[in-house]
Amino acid sequence: MKKFIKAPLLSTSFSENKNTAKKRLVNIFYVQTKKTGLLALALVLLLVSAGGGLIACHRDSDAADGADDAPSLAERLYPYKDTLVGDNSQVVNLLDELPLEGFTRGDVELSTDAPPYSLTVHYLTADRAAIRAEIDAIIMRDDLTKNGAILLSLIPNADVIICLDDAYGEITRSYYSRDNYSDYLGTDQINAEVIARAADGQESFEAFIRLIQELPPIEPIPDPEYAQAIRAVIGADRQVITNSGASFSFIVEEPAIFNGLDGQAFAQLREIDFQPYLGQRLTVRLFGVENYKTKERTSYVFVFYGEELLAYQDLLTAENDRLIAGVLLPLENGGGR
Repeated sequence: MKKFIKAPLLSTSFSENKNTAKKRLVNIFYVQTKKTGLLALALVLLLVSAGGGLIACHRDSDAADGADDAPSLAERLYPYKDTLVGDNSQVVNLLDELPLEGFTRGDVELSTDAPPYSLTVHYLTADRAAIRAEIDAIIMRDDLTKNGAILLSLIPNADVIICLDDAYGEITRSYYSRDNYSDYLGTDQINAEVIARAADGQESFEAFIRLIQELPPIEPIPDPEYAQAIRAVIGADRQVITNSGASFSFIVEEPAIFNGLDGQAFAQLREIDFQPYLGQRLTVRLFGVENYKTKERTSYVFVFYGEELLAYQDLLTAENDRLIAGVLLPLENGGGR
């Protein structure tokens, strides 16, 4: 059964192949459970029992300042141990103890039809354009990752999906599973076994929270350098469609590459003088582009010399996209889709 919990009334890609897109935008990993994390957890337990304080990863001002009168994040969350994904109120209360900085919690979906069960949480932003410009930093941010690990430790029967949305729909989503956490964090310290035992007791949960908080920051995967030039062309209301890209790299051997293409959609391409680039390598990139407000779609072609944008053209139709590809494939010399 799938339950849909509405948000409280008062309450946020330039890949050219599917593998890269999946790595950048969908957090699905391949991992082997390792014992290193348990050793790390045991070490932190010793520190806690010796008087080491909990470093809360809740981002409100009291937690950040370590105020003595504010309950620790672990103390607030531990009562939610063994929450089941079908327990609506318990799940929502837990989520509201884990706010995502810069976002408001939206709707929550509980999928309990058949294993693997899942918890899908939507977080809302009012500024999609700002997120688009820093999409990897948003997706890979520490709060998001740490929240996912904590939710998995307290909700034993479900994977977690976190979506970033705005008023126009979903921007992106991240998948969190116990079996893939080690690779995602880039460390052996957090793995399926560590997550499963994290809430065995109050002390072990405090140690788990501290371990998460002390992990080094995740390095975001930067957008390629040409992305900024493309964003400047398509504008703030449009975005590149995930997995829509193709690139063709070739040595220029004659100056009239696009002269055989008729129609207004190719007018700017026909005007390019390739004479200065004879013997040089150019890269032509094709991308699907969507206006996220109106949902209108088109295709664009961009011609680059290194990172310099020489020309671009709105191709208007997918058929024109295919015509461009038909011209470029024979020219391709060492690059490709």
